[in-house]
Amino acid sequence: RKVMLCAWWGMEGKIYWELLPRSQTINAEVCCRQLRQVAAVVERKIASRRHEMILHHDNLRPHVARLTKEVVTEFGWEVLLY
Repeated sequence: RKVMLCAWWGMEGKIYWELLPRSQTINAEVCCRQLRQVAAVVERKIASRRHEMILHHDNLRPHVARLTKEVVTEFGWEVLLY
């Protein structure tokens, strides 16, 4: 019984994690929902400090989808090119 763990990390450790249901796959909508969750957690945890978000992910289709790029731009985050 496999489940997918989606984990988001920052310099200070874990930011957000989520276990997806067994039938769930990652698509642009799931990716964007998780980005919004991460943004909310980051805002709560480090709102008192100036922070710059640099997102590092691979070239999976959900990560490079137009919808995902729009959300990343909306938050003003930079994507680290490897």
